[in-house]
Amino acid sequence: MVECFSAMLPFTPTRRDLITAAPVALAASILPAPLWAQPGPSGLQFLVVGDWGRDGAMYQRRVARFMAKAARETRNRFIVTTGDNFYKRGVSDARDPQWDSSFEQIYSDPALQTHWFPVLGNHDWLGNVVAQFDRSSISPRWHLPYYRYTIRGRDFGHPEVDLFFIDTVSWQGETGFWRWLGSSTRPEEPQAERNWLEQQLSASCARVKLVFGHHPIYSVAKHGGAMQMPDLDRILRAHGVTAFITGHDHCLYHISRTDADGGTLHYICSGGGSEELHDYKGGPVSGCVLKRDCPDGHPLAADAPHWHSYFDRAGFAALDVGSDRLALRFIDRDGLDRYQATILAPAAARQPCVASA
Repeated sequence: MVECFSAMLPFTPTRRDLITAAPVALAASILPAPLWAQPGPSGLQFLVVGDWGRDGAMYQRRVARFMAKAARETRNRFIVTTGDNFYKRGVSDARDPQWDSSFEQIYSDPALQTHWFPVLGNHDWLGNVVAQFDRSSISPRWHLPYYRYTIRGRDFGHPEVDLFFIDTVSWQGETGFWRWLGSSTRPEEPQAERNWLEQQLSASCARVKLVFGHHPIYSVAKHGGAMQMPDLDRILRAHGVTAFITGHDHCLYHISRTDADGGTLHYICSGGGSEELHDYKGGPVSGCVLKRDCPDGHPLAADAPHWHSYFDRAGFAALDVGSDRLALRFIDRDGLDRYQATILAPAAARQPCVASA
């Protein structure tokens, strides 16, 4: 697989560097219109936002404003949320006041009146997660049928892409922890999540497979320092998944790792829907994810995970998925394009494809 990256804004991880480089960063971040905003054929276009529901507080309203702008300027089909939909303790039922104060009243622009495809986050688990399933029968745009589900691109006229949504709280088996904190719902057994995802990926003949969850596998922000869910990583790689897209960290970043046989998996975080957290935890060398992979300033090994972009700012991601590639754009709370990249899909799935009915 060949990859092509276009990092439009250089980034240094320290707050001191960020402050001193601010004038240069601001000028560099104002980019020409991306390819998918130009006339001509395009792929499946959608927005991704995570960690947002705060009754409009922090940067939630500003991010929502620029999400609407991006949706108007593109052929946006739907919106994906990467979890922590309602802070701090989820919702109590399908008519909880937060549905209005954190969702309906904030994302009220006509451009955002489209399908919303969520996953559950850890803060959602502190409330009644079944209420978020029930909301799907009330709201014409909220679509969360269960802990895990699949959206086929062919239903949107794009059979080259399939989207898979999982519950990483269940995957990690955090049953006892969340019940101790007050969750009224027991997560699914981790093995049920694994079996379902493997079956769904095996049944997909899409060239581009995107998996969405809340918790990241790799992180250079607050939750960095170690690889999480290695079993999930192995499943994604075995089935030729193009990208695993998450939230949990309140920022925006793009990480990738190429394994020994040349397969590359991309890890994209869009968790800047409201709060900003300035807590970089990557390695000391630019591009390093884990400090152990680049000690004492040594160059990063080719097969180690490395980051291509990291922005400790609120914002969201805009995606355009074609037949063999994923175009990624990060847009911050000021409406500035901070990063663009083109990710090429694997040439073929690692396992034989058995098409679903």
